[in-house]
Amino acid sequence: MNEMETQEYRSDPEEAQKTLGVLAHQALDDCPIFVDHICQTMAQCTEKLQAGDDTEGLSAFARGASDLGEFLKLVDQLTSISNASNEVAIKEYRTQIHDCVVGMEKSMKQMDLVALSDDIEGGLLPLLPKWDAVAEEVRQSLTAAQ
Repeated sequence: MNEMETQEYRSDPEEAQKTLGVLAHQALDDCPIFVDHICQTMAQCTEKLQAGDDTEGLSAFARGASDLGEFLKLVDQLTSISNASNEVAIKEYRTQIHDCVVGMEKSMKQMDLVALSDDIEGGLLPLLPKWDAVAEEVRQSLTAAQ
């Protein structure tokens, strides 16, 4: 009986870090499109809710909330890869987004669609575009880590 030889594969940590850096930069480049999409969807939500079209407004909210959740996962991954989680702008941005989400959750639990619309229009929509400044901080941390 022949013994099968096994090979041990090891990745080069420096190469892996470079690959993660490239992927993180690509994700950062795509974030503005993602943020714009979330803003458009949430703006549509507030528009529909304010017009009294609760069904369409809540449908847009569900899409926007799902996309926001995916965006926040991406932010977490980017900050982890870049080791930028301690940077002030990132901490502040995450805290502000969290506060907006908590407000929207409260409005949804109470089925207060006027408050939900206000939370989105006055809190989330002005906050999302601030990602550009945060992204620059993440980009700098990525560059420093490489």
